[in-house]
Amino acid sequence: MSQYPKAAEGLKKVFISKIIAIIAAVLAVIPLIGFIGSILAIVGFVIYLMGLKKAGEDAETYNKAVTLVIVNIVITIVEVIVSFIPFVGSILVTLLGAVASVIDLMIVNTVITTTGGLLNNVGAVDIAENGLSIYKMYMICTIISIICSVLGLIPLINIIAGAVSFVVAIILIVAWIRYMIYLNKSASAL
Repeated sequence: MSQYPKAAEGLKKVFISKIIAIIAAVLAVIPLIGFIGSILAIVGFVIYLMGLKKAGEDAETYNKAVTLVIVNIVITIVEVIVSFIPFVGSILVTLLGAVASVIDLMIVNTVITTTGGLLNNVGAVDIAENGLSIYKMYMICTIISIICSVLGLIPLINIIAGAVSFVVAIILIVAWIRYMIYLNKSASAL
């Protein structure tokens, strides 16, 4: 019997939402069926919020992540609107993207630290420690990515920043896969 059944169920939904997000991203770039990817992305997002909310029934801190996700939605909407402003739009989009990245990092931190506390309570210390290493990897990549996006606004330096961003993006994919495995193992352990 699970000591934290709501958290386990919620984390399983978060895991599923991440799989849906990957499928949605792939479908979104395929001509003629890209709209299916967009619909799937919305479905995945709803499942993501439902999972965090469900996990919040066992550990209140997950609800902080829900709030941060909603804040990120607002920032994304503002980002889209601001992108239409001539000249300064790209600068504002870059800055808002950096803020969104920091908030995304805070969401991952909240999920990993809250889950880690629950995992420690059930004796799954190894999974909790793995979560911390994933977070560190994610944090370093996010910081480098933000620096590169700001430097990307400067002519000539933007070429180097773009190359570094590409490498960081690949490392972030690895971190994301590790995060998904962490969510799945955590859901099973709780």
